[in-house]
Amino acid sequence: MTISAPKRSPKQERFCIALRWTLYVLLLVLCFVLQCTGRHLNPLYVIPAAVCISMSEGVLTAAGVGMVTGLMIDISCGKLLGLNALFLVCGCVCTALLFMHLLRHNIINVLIVTLLLAAMQGGLDYLFYYYMWNYDAVETVFARWHLPVIFLTTGAVLPLYPIFKLIKRRLLPPSGNANEA
Repeated sequence: MTISAPKRSPKQERFCIALRWTLYVLLLVLCFVLQCTGRHLNPLYVIPAAVCISMSEGVLTAAGVGMVTGLMIDISCGKLLGLNALFLVCGCVCTALLFMHLLRHNIINVLIVTLLLAAMQGGLDYLFYYYMWNYDAVETVFARWHLPVIFLTTGAVLPLYPIFKLIKRRLLPPSGNANEA
């Protein structure tokens, strides 16, 4: 015999959806502000936030989150508008599909996916903005700028994942998915 959670009324369900998306937007804005302020090397906080949202939502929602977070990175880093948006749309859709069909919802998998996305974003940034133009000592840019940002971005999962997990547990309807841990 299994104990099921009590069903929510349609009004409660709409409230939960509105609250969940309000919290998502507030957290994304907070991540954007933290990413734009502070030291010389800042983690790209919106990448782990996008991964955490994409792992719990559908593919279309993940694409929208990827577009918004990619534009946030483009704006905060002063890059050509759209490159990171296009990359993160693909990355968030792949993340949503991976967590839907292959991966369990746990911190290790989120760390690995975030590391891969941050490394690919850093690699594309390095390729298109530095290596392609054959600047002098271009290798030091990757070693002193991109690698630390990649690892700081991956480490940013540790404080963000529990927040998004709490939002998911409290405000998403139960799915009955055996792929969650």
